[in-house]
Parts: sequence; structure tokens; C-alpha cells
Amino acid sequence: MLYRFAFPYSHSNRPTRVVALLRDYVRGNALDVGCGDGRNLLYMDKFSDKVIGIDLARNRMLDLSRLGKCVVEYDLREISIPFKDNSFDVILCAHVLEHIPNPGLVISELASVCRQSGHIIVGVPNPFCVYYDFYDERRHPGHITKMSWRQWERVLDDAGLVVTKRYTNFPLFWNTTWGKIVNSLPIKNYLSDMWFVCRKKRQKLR
Repeated sequence: MLYRFAFPYSHSNRPTRVVALLRDYVRGNALDVGCGDGRNLLYMDKFSDKVIGIDLARNRMLDLSRLGKCVVEYDLREISIPFKDNSFDVILCAHVLEHIPNPGLVISELASVCRQSGHIIVGVPNPFCVYYDFYDERRHPGHITKMSWRQWERVLDDAGLVVTKRYTNFPLFWNTTWGKIVNSLPIKNYLSDMWFVCRKKRQKLR
């Protein structure tokens, strides 16, 4: 079975919501994990010095190649990310980890290629969303890893990351007044996608 590491192209409204995060955090060298057809990568290209996309599906990256964007065909099941440690200032991993049976190992690899001062942005569906069974399960049956906010935070912590901010992006934009209120309340645990902004843990001096 092949896993598709891409931002779901059928979610046409998601990039508009994600761009608020990209504007706040994307800078320097950026990596889009699961870049797919490049809708997020093209946003990141506006705010970064250099952006690289990786994805399993070569056919979905053809247009990006024609535009001169740097894309790498790669299967995340191989775990080891094909970049040197401390290469990126920001890494976006949007709607990829739920397709992988061992997301913790992939996150550890992302942490290794992220710089100490950088950010890793992770987005995954919320299986406890009030309409998850109707929406995500029926339209995206390839989701094999389903965890709660706390469970994902433990995985991120075990991978050497510290979660600095948490968001849900539906039904309200997180950068609006109502969106900020919703994200401060427990109700966010039952709304759509979970987003985590992370930093690497400080390494202790020996």
C-alpha cells in the first residue's frame, strides 16, 4: 500500500486558513513535507529565502518542477529525511502524519533537520471532532493514526519538541477575534483539525 503524503487537494478552503500560520512563522530556509500539488509550498515561497518540497507522488509535483521549484520525491516510510541536520528554519507537515503508522519516528527526523531557533508546524485531523466520522472517515479513509490533542503532544514531546501554540482551524479562522476566543476554550477539542507550532527542546550542556 502506498501512502500519499500531501495536503488533501479536496480541502480547497484549507490553504486560506493555513496561510495565517505561514505568514507568522515562515522565513529563511523552509521545508514542506508532503507538498503534493504545492498549494502550501507556493505560499511558503513568498515568505522564505528558499523552500523545498518533498512528496511521494511524483505526478503531483510536475507543475512545481515546471515552475522551477525545488521538489524531491521521497517515501517517508524510509524514515530518514534526505537532508543534513539543522538545515531548515521552518518545517510544515500538514495532513501527513495521520497516514503513517510510526509518526513519532518521522517527527524525530523532522526535529533533527530543523534548526534550534526554527519552528515545526504540524497539522492533523481531530478524530474527536463532532463530524469526523461523516467528513474525514468517508472522504479520507487512508487515515491510520488517530490520536487526541494530548496524545499528539506526547508524541511531539518524545521526539524532542516543545509545543508553543495550539490551534483548531474550523469553523473559524484562528486569526480572527472569534477564532482566538474559540482556541482559548475547551470546545476546540471537538472541532476540526489540530495544529501544533513546535520548537526544539534546548540541548543541555555537558
